[in-house]
Amino acid sequence: MKKIAALVLSCATAVLCMSVAQAEPQFEKAEDAIKYRQSALSLMGAHSGGLAPMMRGRVPFDAEHVKAEVAILKSLAGLPWKGFGEGTQGGNARPAVWEDSAKFEAAATKLQDNVEKFSQAAESGDFERIRAAYADTGASCKACHDSFRQRR
Repeated sequence: MKKIAALVLSCATAVLCMSVAQAEPQFEKAEDAIKYRQSALSLMGAHSGGLAPMMRGRVPFDAEHVKAEVAILKSLAGLPWKGFGEGTQGGNARPAVWEDSAKFEAAATKLQDNVEKFSQAAESGDFERIRAAYADTGASCKACHDSFRQRR
């Protein structure tokens, strides 16, 4: 009985590991990775930018809408970095992404940390706290763009 239980556990673990491995994006060509990261970053910009009128007081504050948008941002914040592997140079990314990868990875981590803080602020429903976290998240985006994005 113990052998059967151990076998079942081993099989379940193997299936789970295979599922996780398959969840990672796979890129056959550098162009695929570039499109992937640009798409993820574009979606992040759209969802973040969509909150700007509210954060600037131009439209009424809607805590539930903010929570929903920030939940999407939180999901998206981990995606683009998988598309910056070695051999995927190009697009709007400066060579510094690969030449100073430690700085780039630190910028990606800072953005993800700020999105997490933004999520926590959104859960609070406190507009001033949310607005401050929105500004910090935007500053993370700008800092990365200033260092690692080419303007075309």
